Amino acid sequence: MPLNVKHLTSCVVDYLAPEVVRKWLNQTLFAGALDRKYIMDPKAATQSFIRKFHAKYDADCVPFYTGNYSEAVEAAKRELRFLVVYLHSPEHDGVDTFCRNVLVRNEALNAFIREKDLIFWGGDVSQPEACQVSDVLYACSFPFLSLICNKNGRMQSVSRLEEPKDAATVLEWLTTSIETHGLWVTSARAERAEREAARRLREEQDEAYQASLRADQEKERKAREQREAEQRAQQEQQEKKQTREERRQHLRDTLPAEPEPSAPGACKVVFRLP
Repeated sequence: MPLNVKHLTSCVVDYLAPEVVRKWLNQTLFAGALDRKYIMDPKAATQSFIRKFHAKYDADCVPFYTGNYSEAVEAAKRELRFLVVYLHSPEHDGVDTFCRNVLVRNEALNAFIREKDLIFWGGDVSQPEACQVSDVLYACSFPFLSLICNKNGRMQSVSRLEEPKDAATVLEWLTTSIETHGLWVTSARAERAEREAARRLREEQDEAYQASLRADQEKERKAREQREAEQRAQQEQQEKKQTREERRQHLRDTLPAEPEPSAPGACKVVFRLP
């Protein structure tokens, strides 16, 4: 089944059938829509799309994000940036012209993307991830663009543009959408900045506390070492005094008794001090 028919039928099913029936019809009707031999992992599929786009159109184009869709969403969430999703379906009328006239060699669009720090992700709906993204975003006509941002803590599609004809339309849509929904991103950035400031304050307080604690511990260590040194010096002094007393006592104990003046060999010694 051609992809354009697939998407048209999918849109009709989405509107007319209950969810259970929708899932069954999608699995039944579209299970063979993708040629399995051409399926690759999401990141490789994204990079393959970019290479083919450069080869067919021009490498001087919008700055496509090189990771897969999930990585692009995660980066936008982590960095609090807007994510622009472009779904490419070359079998649809107008897609080739859109790529050549809007996405290629468009300095105004590239400058806007740089100025607003946008993440621009593109995917070919012939690959599973991009096809799933098209189903999630309810893309029924192409070219298809969607603007995604962090809204109330969740990454959501807040605006969409189908079948744009020229760059002016895309720029106007982007400008209006970002102005309309920029408050969500600004609010999220403010909340994150507040949390970051609180975190830094806690870290600074913890560092100051740890520095004070280390200073007190160092002061206590030096005082303890001083006390121990004084105790050792006092102990050594007492031990020396005791050793002298013990030696004197030993000498007194071992000194023979004084002989009688008349004893043979006895002599009298007189000391005269000046």
